[in-house]
Amino acid sequence: MNESTRSATKKSPSINDVAQLAGVSVSSVSRYLNNGAHLRADKKERIAQAIAMLDYHPSLLARGLAASRSNTISLFSGQRLLYGVTGCIQGVEAAASAAGIVVNVVLLDERQSSEQLRQTIKSTLSVNPLGVIIDQPRYGTGCDEILRSVNKNVPVVLIGGNRRQGQCQLFTYDDRGGYAVTQHLLRLGHKTVFHVAVPEEDETQTRQSGWRKALEDAGARIPALYRTSWDPKDAEAIGRKLGQDDEVTAIFAGNDEIALGIIRGLHAVGKRVPEDVSVAGFDDNPIASLSIPSLTTWRQDFERIGAFATNLILDQIRKGTPLESEIPYYIGDAADQLIVRESTAAPSN
Repeated sequence: MNESTRSATKKSPSINDVAQLAGVSVSSVSRYLNNGAHLRADKKERIAQAIAMLDYHPSLLARGLAASRSNTISLFSGQRLLYGVTGCIQGVEAAASAAGIVVNVVLLDERQSSEQLRQTIKSTLSVNPLGVIIDQPRYGTGCDEILRSVNKNVPVVLIGGNRRQGQCQLFTYDDRGGYAVTQHLLRLGHKTVFHVAVPEEDETQTRQSGWRKALEDAGARIPALYRTSWDPKDAEAIGRKLGQDDEVTAIFAGNDEIALGIIRGLHAVGKRVPEDVSVAGFDDNPIASLSIPSLTTWRQDFERIGAFATNLILDQIRKGTPLESEIPYYIGDAADQLIVRESTAAPSN
């Protein structure tokens, strides 16, 4: 048998191999894999070294069965399936599928009564999933109920929303993106930049806070903030209003769909983009490159965020890697995410 054949037929290391190399019992290795309760420090170290040397990866299904947990990850989100939410779901699905895990997606309806919400969450968690992901946990009541109801041994990862101390949480560079988009418009020569903000609760690290900081650093006037819902039709009405103000030459919209609503509103009152008003969005939704004019925006890789959240849970199950809860994770690159397209230009005057 040649080397390549031996390599192809070589068995994956088992828990018995780990125990033998570490000089401990199989039950000790099992306890280590289930958070190491009642194990001496020297045993933990020997087991960890053996796992690393053998590149041992326990079966997620077997570990789930041993812990009476289903082979699923529960993903909670709001009912409004925005571009960022669907991207995260796709990332979670891809990473989980590669590991042989099923994803149970639950869309929480904010209009439900507290009792209905509790029943939905209780039913979802009754299968005792391998892990839980909460996307955009701004839904306070629902998020609180999930965190209260989930088994304490089940890893939980939050994506976005308000910072919740003591929880593993992922964020994107929203504030840096807001700063970069605003700075880009100022550098084109616009005296100030108007902002149409999407619903945001935590104002310390948001697109809105980045916009404000960029204006402050440039010594530019900070105009009144416009707030909109997630519905581009509401943004169209704001675009009509802004289009009637000749002082408005640059607008930063909270996401790409809102930007397109604003552009339609500007067009309705005879304003051209970018000749009369520059408009920039956020997220780099696929429609941003197809619109006329194509949209300047800040790119976010939502699939990467969803996959990262899933892999944190899988690493906790496979390797016992604890979830970081004191310092949030920031996903993405802090630079080179600004995508400049046709919708922004120097002011015509």
